[in-house]
Amino acid sequence: MMVEERRSLEICSEAQKQSAPEARLAALRVLIVEDVPSQQKFLATVMKKSGHVVSCADNGQDAVALFEREPFDLVLMDVQMPGMNGLDAMRAIRSFEARSGKHVAILAVTAHALNGDADKCLEAGADSYLRKPIRLDDLKQQLKQLLSSA
Repeated sequence: MMVEERRSLEICSEAQKQSAPEARLAALRVLIVEDVPSQQKFLATVMKKSGHVVSCADNGQDAVALFEREPFDLVLMDVQMPGMNGLDAMRAIRSFEARSGKHVAILAVTAHALNGDADKCLEAGADSYLRKPIRLDDLKQQLKQLLSSA
C-alpha cells in the first residue's frame, strides 16, 4: 500500500470515529461564487478560519468551469452576477452532476428577498437559501443543516 493510500485510510478512519455532521464539517473544499470583492473576501475568510480549503470565482461561467475541473464539497453561490448568473450556474452544475452521479451541496446567497426568490433558487438546484446581508450565525447554522443532511 502506498503512503498516500495509507494516509487516506487513516483520515477516513478518524472521520468515521466522529459523528457524521462533525466529519462532514472537517476540512471541506469550498467554491465561493461571488462578484462583490468584499463579500467574496468575507465568505473566504469565514471558511478558511473554519479550516476549509477555498476556491473563488467572480461569475457563474468561471464557477462552472472550476466545478467541472476540481472536486468540491460545498458551493456558496451568489445569485445576481454579471454574465452567467447564479441560477444558470446552479443549473449547469446540476446538469454536470447528473452525468457524474455526484451531488454537492449548494447554498444560494442573495440579496433578493421577494416572495418566490427562495423557490427560484431551489428550482435552479440550490439545496438551501441565505439572504444578504449575511449574518455569521445564520451562515454557520445553514452549513450545519446542509452538511448534516448530505
